[in-house]
Amino acid sequence: MITSKNYRWILAICLIFITCFFIDWGAVKDAFSSQHFEALLISQPIQFLLIYIASYRLAILIQNNSNKILVFFQAYILSIGFNTFLPGRISEIVKVTYLKEWLNIPATNSSVGVIVERLIDFLTLIGLVLLGFGSLWLDSNFFLFASIFVLIVLFIIFISIYSDLICRFIDTLPFNGLKDNLKNIVLKFKETLRSKGFTLALILSIFLWVGSYLMLLLILKTIYGSGISMNDTLIIFSAMSLGRSIPGLPGGIGIYEAAIVIAMEYLGFGFSESLATAITVHASQIVFVTLLSLILFGKKGIGLSFLIKKFKRE
Repeated sequence: MITSKNYRWILAICLIFITCFFIDWGAVKDAFSSQHFEALLISQPIQFLLIYIASYRLAILIQNNSNKILVFFQAYILSIGFNTFLPGRISEIVKVTYLKEWLNIPATNSSVGVIVERLIDFLTLIGLVLLGFGSLWLDSNFFLFASIFVLIVLFIIFISIYSDLICRFIDTLPFNGLKDNLKNIVLKFKETLRSKGFTLALILSIFLWVGSYLMLLLILKTIYGSGISMNDTLIIFSAMSLGRSIPGLPGGIGIYEAAIVIAMEYLGFGFSESLATAITVHASQIVFVTLLSLILFGKKGIGLSFLIKKFKRE
């Protein structure tokens, strides 16, 4: 039986095999130019601005205010940085542990905030797919994505209205040790979804998606100038967004680049220059953030010391 863990190992082996035997790295190296390095540097103000906005969104979802935004920003930097080394979305836990240690925010509150922000992003992505975003890469019927979209919306409405019913159902379960925790999560979900912060978070999510597109446009325009259009960028952005939504290797390495390369080859670019651009785009999102996260980790940790102390007390 192939588990998710085995799937990642198989994917990693395939990527290593392809990298070693099928890619002409000499040609890829020749495809790099000073414009790639310039694009990497010039995109960083937008990258950190987007992280700041995402941090503000998380603060709004968790506390319904933006107090101590710098701590939320640090938590986000650490989470993105550790995602470079950890598979899937495991690094999201770092936000919970860091906020618990430095702001003493209950793990339930921060966990619900993290889940809701991921839910918003997923809902936004499906909504864009329904509008034709990524239609070049998805060979699926409209009904499937419409059904997923409606189910998520119904889930949000159900928790917002019928949280008491859910809590009564939880009371009937045999897991006595988990009942209170589950009910706290449900009630926090209700509080978060019905808050003004949730509406603001939806608006901020639109800014984040538009900002991500503009950042990619800046990178591509820096490298190719008039050789690439806004429509071309949208095609590449759609492939990139769908690619990074697939949980895989740490930092999305491999899948992320493959998505961009496929889109650029579709637009008529050569493989080597497409891969060089894909590496530049990916590096713009992880290199400096990862370096900063390591500095933060050395100075402040990620909140594990709090958990260790808690376990020792227990």
